[in-house]
Amino acid sequence: FDLAAAYGYGLAKNHPFIDGNKRVAFAVMATFLEVNGYSLDVLEMDVVVMMERLATDQESQNAIAKWLEANVGT
Repeated sequence: FDLAAAYGYGLAKNHPFIDGNKRVAFAVMATFLEVNGYSLDVLEMDVVVMMERLATDQESQNAIAKWLEANVGT
């Protein structure tokens, strides 16, 4: 979860693309988790809120890792 959060945090904060950085950041985190045997079970609105909070410095990388772990489906 820490590595997935690091990927997402880096993409969301460093703005490598003109547009869509938060969307790409989430897609990378979700894909990384999926490849490693985990599936996120989270509402789209919760994703939007979390990614917006990340982009506006209201969430830390560690908080994102904990959020990912808490939202893994069974």
